[in-house]
Amino acid sequence: MTPSAPLRRTSSAIAPSPTANATAGPHYRVSVADAQAHQFCVELELSDPASGGQEFWLPVWIPGSYLVREFARHVLQLQAWCAGKPVAVEKIAKNRWRAAPCVGPLRLRYTVYAFDPSVRTAYLDGSRGFFNPSSLLLAASGREQQTHTVDIVCPDFAPQWTLATTLPALQCAANGFGTRQAGSYAALIDHPLEMGDLLRLEFSAGGARHAMVIAHGEFL
Repeated sequence: MTPSAPLRRTSSAIAPSPTANATAGPHYRVSVADAQAHQFCVELELSDPASGGQEFWLPVWIPGSYLVREFARHVLQLQAWCAGKPVAVEKIAKNRWRAAPCVGPLRLRYTVYAFDPSVRTAYLDGSRGFFNPSSLLLAASGREQQTHTVDIVCPDFAPQWTLATTLPALQCAANGFGTRQAGSYAALIDHPLEMGDLLRLEFSAGGARHAMVIAHGEFL
């Protein structure tokens, strides 16, 4: 596998949020690698990795459910590049990796097996996708308090899909796909994401507007 072009924030047919904060930090790109094999592809770019070797990790818990989880066992084919050249990556704990020292932007690419129909991890097939960022997006050690941005890409095989999440939009299309951001890694993993043929219902209660999204809404 060879490195792709540097990550660029999705920008077609989208309008920037007037409150967008473009502070540099870890930038992710999430796409569908193989829906039938239940695999997401994740790319991560870090502009200034730690000089002694950059570490990355996944949580062993999820906000709101603090039992010990093993999200890292679903991370597959983790590779890294710097200036277009491969960088060695060593697994140093069950949920932690270290990339060899390099000068310049560091890029990671890996796939995540997603076939858990519960709300705790991630799921993907040809009809819908779902993930909690805590099971998909590696944290960059020492950068957890920086602003994090993530591009979520609509799969080519399902251009009619929409995306539902409370993760703040930075530059997003009307279907919800595009670039979103969080002020820290802790904030990032507190927003699940659902994609597919979604039915969205809006209503008012107690003087407040509410929205409800139903997966497989086309069958209702």
